[in-house]
Order: sequence, then C-alpha cells, then structure tokens
Amino acid sequence: MKTRNLIARFERPDMQHIDYGIGVLSADVFDRGPSAEAFDLAVLYHELSIQGLLGGFEVFDRFYEIGSVTGLAEAEEYFTMIDTT
Repeated sequence: MKTRNLIARFERPDMQHIDYGIGVLSADVFDRGPSAEAFDLAVLYHELSIQGLLGGFEVFDRFYEIGSVTGLAEAEEYFTMIDTT
C-alpha cells in the first residue's frame, strides 16, 4: 500500500522559518486561482490542502541561503566540508 503524505491544512501565518522546497503542480490547478492576476501560492496551497489535494515531504536538514554575505560564507563552508569527507 502506498503512503500519501497529505497536508491537512496549509496556512502561513507569521513566518518564523523559510518556506523552501519545490512545488510540482498540474496546470489545471491554476484554474482555481485568480485569473490574469499575480497571487501568493500560499492561497492556492491552502485551497488544495483543504480539498485533500496537497502533499508534502518535511525536511529536517538545514537550508543554506546564499542571499547574504554571511549566508554565502556558511554555505561555502558547508560544501567545502562535505566535499572533503
């Protein structure tokens, strides 16, 4: 039996952690959102979640951002460390 990792309810209140990952969506799910307007994917993810149509995989490893000098240095240090092991 295949296990499905469904997200019961996707909500994004005051964020304390970065929401990172990859989304794989069928084109038809965009028919559910506002047409011809930019919108937050959190709105679509919320609607899909309450319909039982949103799955996920929780990640416990650290995310290395490279959008700041400090973040880039930490990422370089990490990749150098794993390259030598």
